[in-house]
Amino acid sequence: MGAAPLLILIALTTGACTQSPQAREARFIKRGKEAMKKKDFSKASLEFRNAVQVAPRDAEAWYQLGESYLAAGAFQQSAAALRKATELNPKHVEAQLQVSGMMAASRDLKAVGEAQDRLTGILGLAPDNPDILDILALVHLRLGKSEQAEEELTRALAKLPSHLQSSVDLAKFKLVGKDVAGARRVLEEAVKANPQSAAAALVLGRFYLVSGEPDRGEAEVRRALRIDPKNGPALLTLAERLYGSGRVDEAERTYLEISQLPDKNYKPLHAAFLFQTGRRETAIAEFKKLAQESPNDREARTRLVAALVTAGKTSDAESELKAALQKNPDDTEALLQQGRLFLSSRRYTDAENDLRRVLHFQPDSGQAHFYLAKVYQARGASLNQRQELAEAVRADPGFLAARTELAELLIASRENEAALQTMNETPDAQRRTPAAIETRNWALLALGGNDAARKGVDEGLAIARAPELLLQDAALKLAGKDLAGAQASIDEALKLVPDSVSAWEFLRRDYAARKQPQIAIERLRAVAAQRPQSAALQLLLGRWLADAGLADEARKAYEAGKKADPKSTEAEMALAQLDMRQGSMDSARRHLEAVVAGESQNIAARVLLAEIAKKAGDTKGAIDQYRAILSLDDHNLVALNDLAFILCKDNPDEALKFAQQAGELAPDNPAVEDTLGWIYYRNGVYKSAVHYLKTAVEQDSTPRRKYHLGMAYLRSGDRDLGRQMVQAALEAEPTLAASEGR
Repeated sequence: MGAAPLLILIALTTGACTQSPQAREARFIKRGKEAMKKKDFSKASLEFRNAVQVAPRDAEAWYQLGESYLAAGAFQQSAAALRKATELNPKHVEAQLQVSGMMAASRDLKAVGEAQDRLTGILGLAPDNPDILDILALVHLRLGKSEQAEEELTRALAKLPSHLQSSVDLAKFKLVGKDVAGARRVLEEAVKANPQSAAAALVLGRFYLVSGEPDRGEAEVRRALRIDPKNGPALLTLAERLYGSGRVDEAERTYLEISQLPDKNYKPLHAAFLFQTGRRETAIAEFKKLAQESPNDREARTRLVAALVTAGKTSDAESELKAALQKNPDDTEALLQQGRLFLSSRRYTDAENDLRRVLHFQPDSGQAHFYLAKVYQARGASLNQRQELAEAVRADPGFLAARTELAELLIASRENEAALQTMNETPDAQRRTPAAIETRNWALLALGGNDAARKGVDEGLAIARAPELLLQDAALKLAGKDLAGAQASIDEALKLVPDSVSAWEFLRRDYAARKQPQIAIERLRAVAAQRPQSAALQLLLGRWLADAGLADEARKAYEAGKKADPKSTEAEMALAQLDMRQGSMDSARRHLEAVVAGESQNIAARVLLAEIAKKAGDTKGAIDQYRAILSLDDHNLVALNDLAFILCKDNPDEALKFAQQAGELAPDNPAVEDTLGWIYYRNGVYKSAVHYLKTAVEQDSTPRRKYHLGMAYLRSGDRDLGRQMVQAALEAEPTLAASEGR
């Protein structure tokens, strides 16, 4: 071998030897930290995972991995990685701090106690670290040791007077104790200790703004900007102050300045301001420009689509999403948005397909489960709706809208204990929000826990005089026979939201308890006359009048609702239903055809059109409507079952297919059982017919179902029982023999 090849071999061998696990780990950690600086958290996590694979016993690699997960919002994965770091090295101060902070926020007091032990253990390692004292103060607050908490925050400031977080925490502590002057003093001292700190000036400025000193607050925020002219949070605070004080042009210029900052999160704020202030076309053009400048930024496209939908440009929004999905069929954000669009336009099957594709790629997408629940809600499949809401909450415990809807569904199903448990598991950060308090109160009221509900209502009203809380207050007063107090709370709710249907329904209950239902109608009539442009009030008045048997007056109210909102399909539907009750089928059909002409995908209108066609003996018309419904929603139970029943005489094979699909969707539905049984009867399979028809009658006996079962008994050989059932059915409804056949 020559000298040159030998030198090359030596060099290669030496290079390979230098790539030790420690060197490779260091390289991965360096790359990960660089990605963190660029806020590319997924790449950072990948690099840190590589570091962990190379050095699985190094606490630092696990700590960095935990930090990257935390920055990406993957809290469970972050907690696991950080815990691993503390197990490998109990003296890793930063990892212990992060784990202790997570435990301090837990509802489990045992975890809070463990946080105290961890912090006490590392305090000796870093006695001058004020962050340790900050979290220790939070722990003592959670454990009810308020004096120790204040002492630790004061110690933190003594150790490092310029430590802003300690000042903020101490100020918060004093505010909780309603010591506003003390909080002001702490923050002003922080500014003195940090005279060139834009962050300190901003904190004090925000304090002044919310504590009733807006001019001083604005001055401090502007001082922060003199120190750091590109400070995004300070610019944003100033913009909000300018807009709130009516200086719209200055606010717009400030939002424009914010949008030119390098942080991409600030880029859309000027467009959002334009949209909020009514300049929607200009805003949409700006959103579109941002999306075009960053074609791989899905958030930019998502904002554009949301703006288009809000502005009523649904077709343009669909075009944007269609283009995105042509480029990448697996784009989950586009699929999710398209699914929501299909849902709003009642294209339930298309919506379900998109949402299931999202879940194929992201099984723990709380959003996808939530909107899939909406699909099931529209179909009336409450069990499936409940399951998807539960999955949404499991995937994202902080998804409050999904949690409250799940609890409301449980209350509607009279599973009140489960509803209360669902709300009791609300994350601590959300437990004092009006939505969480309100929903928990409804669960308590449903359980009859009026004392606990009273406490919850009082707690909520101390935070905000929200209409829903006022109605709960009224419910408790009604239960306690305090009719005057109930009416006062309802009246207060109606002052806040005059068009609130739920508040008016409570008023109706109040007067029903007084045995004065007519007064409720008269009050609503008077307010509806004062607010002729409120379609909601006109339609509610129409429903009340119809319930009272005042059909002519109800019609006038519905017409007023239609005039208030010419595009209201609800008014047309109400008029159609009123016509149907009065036997005016031609007029009802015209109203419904008007709805379908404007909304071809309105399933409720098509169901009523099919019902009218059936009553008129127009079998083809009914079949056409049901097929149109199934083209929009192939899981629509009413259409599947009714179409199967109509087809069973002339097309039994297709009828059986539809009926079996309905049976899969609603296995215990008596109407579906009756249809299946009658199809088997028509096919001569009498034993199966008796099985299904008997189940239907046992669940919900009607003359028609008894007639069907009687006929099946006659054909299966049980003639005495068959004759008895047929005779009883015909006595109750003599036309059955002609309408159902033999």
